[in-house]
Amino acid sequence: MSSATTSSSVTYYGVGFLGIFSIASYFSIAKLWERFANGRENSVDRMQRHIDTLNQALERREAEMNQLRGDLAAAAEAMRQREKTWEKDRKEIEEECKDLERRRQEASEQNTVLAESLQAYTQEVQLAKEEVARLRSLKEELETSTSAMREQTFPAGTNRISDTDVTFMVAGLNGDILRTAQLLTEFFESESRDRMQGLGEDALLEGAIDFTKEILGDRMTDMLSGFNHREVVLLQIAFQASICAYSEWITTSWVYRDRDDEQMIQEIYDRLREREEQPISSRWRVLTRKYVRQVFRHTPQVDLSDYFFDAFANILVTAGLQNSGTLGELTDQLKTHFASHIADIINRAIKLNNVIGDDITSCELVPINCETGILFDEDSMENTFDPPSWSNSFTEENILCTTELGLLRSEKVHGKEGEWTHLILLKPKVVLQSAFRTVSPVSDH
Repeated sequence: MSSATTSSSVTYYGVGFLGIFSIASYFSIAKLWERFANGRENSVDRMQRHIDTLNQALERREAEMNQLRGDLAAAAEAMRQREKTWEKDRKEIEEECKDLERRRQEASEQNTVLAESLQAYTQEVQLAKEEVARLRSLKEELETSTSAMREQTFPAGTNRISDTDVTFMVAGLNGDILRTAQLLTEFFESESRDRMQGLGEDALLEGAIDFTKEILGDRMTDMLSGFNHREVVLLQIAFQASICAYSEWITTSWVYRDRDDEQMIQEIYDRLREREEQPISSRWRVLTRKYVRQVFRHTPQVDLSDYFFDAFANILVTAGLQNSGTLGELTDQLKTHFASHIADIINRAIKLNNVIGDDITSCELVPINCETGILFDEDSMENTFDPPSWSNSFTEENILCTTELGLLRSEKVHGKEGEWTHLILLKPKVVLQSAFRTVSPVSDH
C-alpha cells in the first residue's frame, strides 16, 4: 500500500513540479518573446531607416550617374569633334608636308643650278681678275717705258716706207673691196634670186636689222628694208660699206680684238701723242705694239672673216634676200663662194696695219672711213656717183656710207701741245643720202 502511495505521491508531485515549471517557463518565454518582439521592431525600424538612407544614397548616386552619363556623352561628342578637327588638321599637315617637300626639292634643284652658276661666275671673276692684273701690269710697263722715253731725246723718225707706197696699198685694198662687193651682188642676183623670198616680221629679221644698223646706220638699214630688187647697186654699196668698216678696224687695231678690249691702250696713246713730241709718241706706239702682241700671243684669236660673213648674211636678210634656211646656212653658203676673196682683203688690211703701225714714225697715217650722217666735204671726200640732175652741188648733203677708204697724214707740230698738220693723201669715196631718193619708200619696223 505504501509503495503505491509513494508512487502516486511522486507522480503527483512530479506533475505539480512540471506544472510549476511549465508556468515558470511560460512566463519566461513570454518575457523573451516580448523582448524579442520589441527588439525585432527596433531592428525593423533601424533596418527601414538604413534602407531609406541607402535609397537616398542610391538616388543621389543615380543622379550622379545620370550627370556623369551626360558629361560622358558631352565628352564623347567633344572627342568626336576633336577627332574630326584632328583629322582635318592631319590632312592639312600632310598637304603642307607634301608642298614643303616639293618646295624642298625645287630649292634643292635651284641650289644645284645656283651652285653651278656660282662656280661658273667664280671662274669668270677669277679670269677677269687675272685679266685686270695682266692689263694693270701692261699699263705699268707702258707707263714705265713712256717715262724712260721722256728722259731721252729722240731724233726725228725716219719712215721705212714712203707715203706714196702706203697710198698705193690703200688703193689696192679698195680695189679688192669693190671687186668682192660686185661678185657678192652678181652671185645673189644671178644664181640665187629665183630662190629668194621675202621675210615677215620675225625674230630673225629683227635681229638682222639691229645688226645692220650697228654697221651701216639707221638710214642705210631702212633703205635696205625697202629694197627694190631692181636697185641691185644699193646691195653692192651695202657690201662695200660693211667691208670698208671692218677693213678700217683691222688696219687700226692693236691686236685684232674688239675695240672695247683695246680701248684702254688706245686712250693712253691718244693722250700721249697729244702731249708728247712725234718721235716719242711714235716710238711708244712701235714698242707698245710689240709687247702687247707678246702678251696676247697665247690668247685664242677669232677668225676675222667671221665678222665679214656675219655682216653679209644680215644685210641680205634685212634686204629680204634670204632663201629657205637658217642664218647659219646662209653664212656657210657665203663662205663657200667668197672665203678666198675675204682672206685676200684681210691679208691686205693686216699688211697695212703693220706698215702704218711699225714702219711709219715721222707722222701718223690713218685710214679714213667716214661715219654715216656727217656732212659731205668736197675738200676731204669724193662722191662715188656723179651728182643727180636735180642737184647742182653737194652743199649740206649728208653721207650715207663710205665705199672706198681714204688716207690721212697727220704730223704733230713741234713744241705745240695738241696742234697737228693734216694732209689727205687719198680721199675716201662716199655715197650721199640723196643718191637713192628713187628707192621705194621704206616701211617702219
